[in-house]
Amino acid sequence: MSMTDGKSRRFTLVLPHIVVLLLCLVISHTVGSDRPWEKHLNNLQPSASPQQQEDAVRGLLQRLLKERAAQFNITVDPSLTSEGKDAFKITATNGTAHITGSSGVAASSGVLYYLKYSCNCHVSWEADQLYLPPTLPDAQVEKTAMERFRYYFNICTLSYSTPFWTWADWERGIDWMALNGINMVLAPSGQEDSWRRVFLSLGMTDDDLAGYFAGPPFLAWNRMGNIQGWGGPLSQHWLSNKAVLNKRIVSRMREFGMMAILPAFAGHVPAALQRLFPSANISRLSTWGHFTDPYTRTYFLDPRDPLFNTIGSAFIKEVNVTFGTDHLYSSDPFNEMLPLSSDPAYLASLGSAFLNAMISVDPKAVWVMQGWMFVNDPGFWQPPQVKALLTSVPQGRMLILDLASEILPQYRRFESFYGQPFIFCMLHNYGGVQGLFGNVDVMLRYLKAARGNTTANANITLVGTGLTPEGINQNYVMYDLFTELTWTPDIDVPHWSLGYAQRRYGSPDVRLGKAWQILMRSAYNCTLPIRYHGAGVIIARRPKKHPKSIDSVYNSDDMMYNHGQYILVNRPDTGRQQDKLWYSVSDLVKAWDLIIAVVRNSSSHHQQVSSTLRNPSQALSVEKYKEKAAMLNLPSPDLITLELPSLPYRNESENPPLEANMIYYKRKRREGERRKIEKRSVAFTIERKGGREERAYFNVWGNEMGEIKRGINGKEINGVIKKGKDGMEGKGEENVEKRSGERGREGEHTGNIKTSSDVLSGGKPVTEQDTFKHDLVDVTRQMLQLIGGNMALRLIDDYKNGVLLALKESRNLLQGLLQDMEELLASSPDFLLGKWVDGAATWANNEEERVQLVRNALHQISLWGPTGEILDYAIKQWSGVFSNYLRGRWELFADRLEDSLVSGTPFNQLLFNFDVFNLVEKRFAEDTNTTFPTQPKGDAVSLALQLYEKYRPVFTSDTLSDFEQQFNDTLQKMKKKKEEMDEGGVDEELSELRWMEEEYKGTTDNSRWNEVEYIKNKEEEEEIKK
Repeated sequence: MSMTDGKSRRFTLVLPHIVVLLLCLVISHTVGSDRPWEKHLNNLQPSASPQQQEDAVRGLLQRLLKERAAQFNITVDPSLTSEGKDAFKITATNGTAHITGSSGVAASSGVLYYLKYSCNCHVSWEADQLYLPPTLPDAQVEKTAMERFRYYFNICTLSYSTPFWTWADWERGIDWMALNGINMVLAPSGQEDSWRRVFLSLGMTDDDLAGYFAGPPFLAWNRMGNIQGWGGPLSQHWLSNKAVLNKRIVSRMREFGMMAILPAFAGHVPAALQRLFPSANISRLSTWGHFTDPYTRTYFLDPRDPLFNTIGSAFIKEVNVTFGTDHLYSSDPFNEMLPLSSDPAYLASLGSAFLNAMISVDPKAVWVMQGWMFVNDPGFWQPPQVKALLTSVPQGRMLILDLASEILPQYRRFESFYGQPFIFCMLHNYGGVQGLFGNVDVMLRYLKAARGNTTANANITLVGTGLTPEGINQNYVMYDLFTELTWTPDIDVPHWSLGYAQRRYGSPDVRLGKAWQILMRSAYNCTLPIRYHGAGVIIARRPKKHPKSIDSVYNSDDMMYNHGQYILVNRPDTGRQQDKLWYSVSDLVKAWDLIIAVVRNSSSHHQQVSSTLRNPSQALSVEKYKEKAAMLNLPSPDLITLELPSLPYRNESENPPLEANMIYYKRKRREGERRKIEKRSVAFTIERKGGREERAYFNVWGNEMGEIKRGINGKEINGVIKKGKDGMEGKGEENVEKRSGERGREGEHTGNIKTSSDVLSGGKPVTEQDTFKHDLVDVTRQMLQLIGGNMALRLIDDYKNGVLLALKESRNLLQGLLQDMEELLASSPDFLLGKWVDGAATWANNEEERVQLVRNALHQISLWGPTGEILDYAIKQWSGVFSNYLRGRWELFADRLEDSLVSGTPFNQLLFNFDVFNLVEKRFAEDTNTTFPTQPKGDAVSLALQLYEKYRPVFTSDTLSDFEQQFNDTLQKMKKKKEEMDEGGVDEELSELRWMEEEYKGTTDNSRWNEVEYIKNKEEEEEIKK
């Protein structure tokens, strides 16, 4: 090689770095005085070279596509970026896809975009659908990100979902991040090993730390100062191996061009620090989540104390030596914990002290802070307090995660965080619970508003979007949709839903697309302020110097009606009310019908199920309960016209064609809307104490005899509740086939649907796709959950009515459903308790540690604390949980109700709570010897079809009417709450996001007051003012 060639090669190698440097200089010169925060954000750049990032993407392709990876050419070219925003370019010709990205993350995003929209493929948390056509199709696409950053993780995610992940899990997870455009990731794992070295250097011992570090599933709240010691101690084996794993994690992230957010000192310290430094300004914080000593009232070192900087800088040095740095540091000193004073000067002094501990080691440090405390404690965090804290550091030195922007965005409340840049985040999930849920319409509106304000007003400091669920592996559709908003300003949801079904299942069967359209307009389109952390966010009590406790999502009963806290999975209680409904159950039934229709058309399952399930005794049908109630076994009248199988166990003459059913219902409603359907009932006579006979009437699913059936504002029981013009449905008629004379929701597929018995994907039936089986189980689980909730209420009503025989029958029905749920979930690899428990045991170094880690894992998803401090907050609808936890609770509950009726002694709820804790809940949480399966058992598709045939007849017109009334009651309660708030003359300064109501005038009534409903009453507001 000549000297000239060598110089040329060296120049080629350094050229990309020169390009990056020039881009930074250009960006810095374009930053005017109106965007001062950009000065510090420009220091945040990928640390890996373009070549390293290209290699990382090639490795991802090899893991994802195996031999087909050779058909993709990858280039990372930083000059492709625009104003610091990632971009990618796709050019696919002659069976080869050339993808260029401004970073490894951008190139990976280009790969997924091509797989989705050119190859009809799908990648998700639970499973992939990656059948590529034999020859890669041609494509020409260019995309630029809407914002600069895409953030991932809630600090709680690392405890609710990933505490027991191994490298194989993380490798898969990081690949998913890259494919979905994530370039900024919270990486707190392994920090306890660094903390141990720092604390030992201060004179502490391992015995001092044994009562400080919490167990692995509880470390998130240990790191934020909520608890200490619970679930611990941590072994040296755990500490060192977690640190080694996190090194590998952040290294792989950086290879893609991601930036890792590492931990910083938040002031929370072990109690032993008081002994070693008696003159230090150390105080104890409030209790949290019903915990008591020694697990709560943690110790807090005042940031103004000189010792704070000593510890904080020492920790940053340890972290940088161990994990390197991308200049991003996370610190959440007041997560659901109040500062000792609300004085703005005091808060300002704290903020500057926190940052100084970071920049004393890393001059480019940027403090990343979750904004949850502003949502959780709005009574304390008023504009003066927030402004004092946020403006205590230079603009751009702090990056705010507006943690629940999809429901309670805070940036407008605080003037775009007073100049600090922020990320619009979707929190969505709490505790990693299951249950179909989303708020698509509201989320899209709020993000569009934030982006629109950014365009119109340079002072709006939006710099990115983020995913911040407390738990993952649930409701993937919401996350797929949200990540696509990285590259587009808006999404036509009905049209997108059709494509989502095709990509996820690799099938053009329009029934699946129609099912997803229905799901996205119902269960995934909550426009009510429920199923989050309560019916709103409670205003905190007046701040005190040493508060005993404050309201949070963990210790306030009012706030426990969050998503996932369903009747069926909570501790039984005779005072329990119906689950709140934010959607029409009729819609879910229709989606279920459509999905099952695909199963029945599949030759691989139809014959097998038909030969084994035609036993009338297995169905909850008219025949089985004709002595108890008139259950009109007719399908929903507004199902689209397609050839669905007849409902089971009915003679053909008894099951008229769907069109006839529709005519019948319409005629009945024309004759008299909401005509009461006369129910047959059976009188049961029981002998009560003292020889007195009482007679009570009941039916299986209806209410007490004589209660008038209510409608929904005069609309059809099973009809569609139309949304406004600006509802989620949007446009898109040109994208779907329509038939004249048949009208559906705007933008949705309607008409005669052409289907085939076997719709193939990748050479196998749709019913054999892992993605389809997951969703089939999940939707069926949701339907059984609804039925189970009503069964539980029926059980309670039977007790209150004093009908022993009815109570016994309801008990048997409920226990049967819980067993059915267990078997259904056991058939899917995604709903197994065994995987969670086995993951915990994998990290153990000996039997003692295995017992500790398994106990930790079981406690978190049941009692949470040692005595049920946060009972069922992170409950899971998993196989193993139903059989070993939920069934036992309901069985004991039914036993006690029966004993009460037989003996004539009133049921004692407090005594039951004591007994169920000792006999069921604690035994489950402490049982470290039971082995739970880690592999699925049974055929998920056959089981789901069996349960459909058993439980679908339950959804009669009467049952659906009850559900619709439940939905309507929820709407009316929320409306009344809003009216009461308005009549109270809410002070504008205390109105949380009042601007949202004005900004979205003209939307549906139930979405206009999402953000202000939690303000409690005028008296509380006046007290806070004082």
